[in-house]
Amino acid sequence: MIIRVEKDSDITVIETLTYSAFKDHPHHEPGSEPTEHLIVNRLRDANALTLSLVAEVNNQVIGHIAFTQY
Repeated sequence: MIIRVEKDSDITVIETLTYSAFKDHPHHEPGSEPTEHLIVNRLRDANALTLSLVAEVNNQVIGHIAFTQY
């Protein structure tokens, strides 16, 4: 496993991973769609991500973690 800083080419995969991670999560109302991927995108667009890392196995992104001061 490789841990590295996200690249622009990772953004779509990060969005998909985040959406999938929160789909049908118990803190959401039943049947509602997650919005966490949108929050990450907005923080990125606002240059508010202090650090954004991906986990990669065999050149495939399998995980993401981001840090922000907010």
